[in-house]
Order: sequence, then C-alpha cells, then structure tokens
Amino acid sequence: MGGSDRSRHQVNSKWKDLQKKCNVFNGIYNRKMNNVASRRSEADVLQSSLSEYQRTINQKVGEDSPPPSSKRTKTSSSNAYRSSSDPQYPLGFSPQQQQSFSIEDSPPQRKRKGKKAESTSSIENEMFDLLKQIAGIKTATETQAEQRQRYQEQKLRILEASEKRKTQLLDREIENQDMEYFLRPHDHLT
Repeated sequence: MGGSDRSRHQVNSKWKDLQKKCNVFNGIYNRKMNNVASRRSEADVLQSSLSEYQRTINQKVGEDSPPPSSKRTKTSSSNAYRSSSDPQYPLGFSPQQQQSFSIEDSPPQRKRKGKKAESTSSIENEMFDLLKQIAGIKTATETQAEQRQRYQEQKLRILEASEKRKTQLLDREIENQDMEYFLRPHDHLT
C-alpha cells in the first residue's frame, strides 16, 4: 500500500521477528497480570513486564546471560556428577580425557550470510514506544469512562432531586386546596 517497493518476503520476515517479540512480551505481561498483587496497578504491571522483557531480550542477545539451568547426571566410572548443560565435555569421558578436551577442538561456527540484522535496540525502542502509546490510550479511555460515570451519577442525582421537589410541590398544593376548603364558610352545611 502506498507505493512501497518491499517484497512479500521482506515484509513477512520483519513481521515474523516482530510477532515473536510481541508474543514473548504478551506472555510475560499475561503471567504478571494473572499473579498481580492487590495494591499494584496496571501501570506497575506494565512497567514490571517491560523491564523483565528487556532482561529477556538482553539474555537472548548474549548480554548478562546467566548459566542455563541444568540436570545433573552421574558418570559411570568415577561416580561423579556432571551437568548436562556443560558443553565443554561430552558424557562418558574419564576425568583425564575431560581435561584434555577443550572448546578449541570443536568445529568452527558457520558465519551468517546476508546483511547484518537491524539493531535490536531500535526495534525494542519502537516496541516500547508503541506499548507506552497503548498504555496512554488505555489510561485516557479509563479516564473518559470515569468521567462518563461521574456525569451519569450527577445526572441521576439531579433527576432524583427534581422528582423529590415535584413531590413536595404536589403535597403543598394538596395542603393549600385543603386549607381553602376549610376556610370557606360552612354555615350552610348541616
């Protein structure tokens, strides 16, 4: 639309990347909303979700990533335990063989083809800006709803006061009619 010269593949690949990130954030946000403390507002949950999402993205990129969780397995000969997430030593090697095995012996990693990926920080910044806009819209919508509610309540109070006033006026009119009747001369009545 609008004369863009991007191919379907280019648009689709950007969408897949964005969709993955949105799904990750959505999962974090929904989990936090389901476990929200009674005193926390949606804005607090959103802020907490954003910071957790930022940490998650940084870990996936490789910054500040903690060691992965691992299961321990017993090696057969030495009765020692070894972590399954430890990539340095394959299972079944003796301690002497494990010491001689190093990461340098592993095959070299394949280089990526094509142009470098767009900086994840710019995509993240766009996503955070979008989320802030959504939160602002949601807040504005909630404010408008609260104003409408207050207006409805005020209108109801005015109507109730008006009805009460009408009732009072009717009662006074009946009293006045009764007084007029009593003040008339009654000499002709038996």
